[in-house]
Order: sequence, then C-alpha cells, then structure tokens
Amino acid sequence: VMLFNVLICQRNVVVTAPTVDGLTDVMEVALSLLWPLQWDGAYIPLVPPAHEHLLGFIENTPPVPFFMGISLDGGLVLPAPNKEDDCVRLDLETNDVTPEVLPAEWVML
Repeated sequence: VMLFNVLICQRNVVVTAPTVDGLTDVMEVALSLLWPLQWDGAYIPLVPPAHEHLLGFIENTPPVPFFMGISLDGGLVLPAPNKEDDCVRLDLETNDVTPEVLPAEWVML
C-alpha cells in the first residue's frame, strides 16, 4: 500500500535488490497497479553500473519524479538516506522501506 501511495503521488522511488532477478518484474507490476492511471516521471527499471551518475538524483531533487531500480550486485553503492531526502527507498531483500512513515502530504489512502 505504501508503494502505491508514493507512486500515485508522483514521488521519487528507488527499489533495490541484491540481484537483477525479479527486480524489473517488481517494477513493472508496481506500475501496472496504477492502471488506469500511468506514471509520468522518469522510469529506469534497472540502472546499469556504467550509469551510476544517475544515483545523484537520489541526493538532489530532480525536476521530475523518478522510479528507479538498482541491483546491488553490480557494485553500485547508494548514498546514505537523510531526512531531507525526497525519495522513498524499498529494499526487496529485507522488505525495508525508508522512510518508515510517510509525510502526511504524501498519503492519499
């Protein structure tokens, strides 16, 4: 429910997984749950290691919301979360969501 809330509010989302297996499937299923609505932000189902400069979006607020998948087996290292982050992080290995409680303006359900 939290992931749906964040996507419907067009917030920044990063999904991480220890391997590529299933990561893009989870991303596609999450977007399909929005139907009949659609995601209008940047959608990067898998950030390749050669494009780790895209991780700078996590620390800085980009002009459009993003939904990004990152496989941690490629050596990519995420910046540590901070309170000013306008980004929700979902770890598929541990099922952890950061932040644990969404700000009131992000909640629709």
